Amino acid sequence: MFFFEHNWVTEIAEVVRECSARRYDEEIICRLLSIIKAFQGELFTGSQPSEIVSSDYEQISRVLAARSAGLLVGSLLGGFLYDRYTRHRDIILAASLLLSGLTIAASPWCQDLWVLGLLFHLMGHGHALLTTGGNPTLAFLWEDQAAGPYNFLHSGFGFGAALGPLIIRPFLAPDDDANGSYYADPDELTNNGTHNSYYADPDELTNNGTQNSTSTSQIEYPYLFIGVLCLVVAATFVGFYAARSRSPAIFRPAEEKALKRILNPARCAGGNSAFALQMLALIFIYYMLVVGGERTYGKFLFTFSVESGLKFNHRRATWLNSAFWISYTGARLLAALAARWLSIGTLIFIEAFGALASAIALDVFRDDPTAFWICSSALGFFRSPLFPSCLGWANRYIEVTSMTIMCVNIGSSVGGMTMQWLTGYLFQYYGPTSFVHVVAVTSAALCLIVVVMHLVARRRGERYLASNHPATAVGSSTVQLSKYDETKVTSISTF
Repeated sequence: MFFFEHNWVTEIAEVVRECSARRYDEEIICRLLSIIKAFQGELFTGSQPSEIVSSDYEQISRVLAARSAGLLVGSLLGGFLYDRYTRHRDIILAASLLLSGLTIAASPWCQDLWVLGLLFHLMGHGHALLTTGGNPTLAFLWEDQAAGPYNFLHSGFGFGAALGPLIIRPFLAPDDDANGSYYADPDELTNNGTHNSYYADPDELTNNGTQNSTSTSQIEYPYLFIGVLCLVVAATFVGFYAARSRSPAIFRPAEEKALKRILNPARCAGGNSAFALQMLALIFIYYMLVVGGERTYGKFLFTFSVESGLKFNHRRATWLNSAFWISYTGARLLAALAARWLSIGTLIFIEAFGALASAIALDVFRDDPTAFWICSSALGFFRSPLFPSCLGWANRYIEVTSMTIMCVNIGSSVGGMTMQWLTGYLFQYYGPTSFVHVVAVTSAALCLIVVVMHLVARRRGERYLASNHPATAVGSSTVQLSKYDETKVTSISTF
């Protein structure tokens, strides 16, 4: 009777209800963010900005470069804003979604190339701000159990990547696949701004290589749809912000941090600067290889299957690409479940060495259509969870702050730009076979980095061990807990 009569039991039950509700609500919203990020990145796989303004591919490549520059600048800006103004993270996320929504929706109405380039640059800012703010939110919500939720969250990217071209496709000008025509993917541009001839629909190009302005596409509708979706999710984060400001102080926001403290790498490793720098450098290289290899494979797979000894037609090449993304999406969902029974370190080893085995098999069986289908799907299966799994793994050794995610984003951007350029150069001058060689070499390098990361991290130990639990470091988290001690919060996390 004593246990049930005391008011503290009711208080704990209320905290469980409120904490769990907010945690799962924010995870669902963060998954929508992942889908939206994929829409922003993969929307242009099914369409091309050259349908918006009459220009050649060299000019359009400048527009795409402006977006990449926006990703870099946005990562730096987001890393500062989210760590400096932690209590306002919801409203910053809402502002980034508003920026993304407006720039996406306005793009189809641009008639000047420089205006389109400016919009794409701002779009890159919005994309980077979403990534920089969303990932630390999940790390705080789930702490040492974040590996599964990270994989579940990032599976939304696969859904978005698969849905983006499907949303665009009905609104494009009609093409005649039987005659070998196919719409150009701006991300497939070579380093000199030209494009392989089999990508472009000859009926849509003028004699000087520019697109016919009389195109019958109506791509403004899917762009508008994605823009409205961004605004709806932005309104949700405004609601989170307003609700928190009116509710009792169950969650007390951390104080804004000085710039010197924000930029100090030791902050994410309990004051150990050497360990922090080692981990951040390894994470940078890891994501440079993961994202660079992933984007390279996704963008050149269609090209390779048509130009190589496989000799796929456009329809079969499209299905091959779809099979890759289906396997990619399913793997992240399965990894989210597997994280409940396997340690995150074991998962990363399985994923990295599984991807290496698949890449080697791709190289060996590059001219066998059936084997290539199987190996390509296997590569997507093993490579897909590598991005979110490392975030969950890193969260066990260092604090995943917005500055940490900034390092992830910059590594991803550098890897995406350099590896796609390198693969395009080798593809152009040394033939299609160089593509599968690059995939195999980068997969081997990734396995080496994974081994080094584990060796470095084991010397330090996990920060969630009983002797080193981050209860004392909660002041540097996104949100502080007050009124309830750490023991109760830990039990809530496993409720």
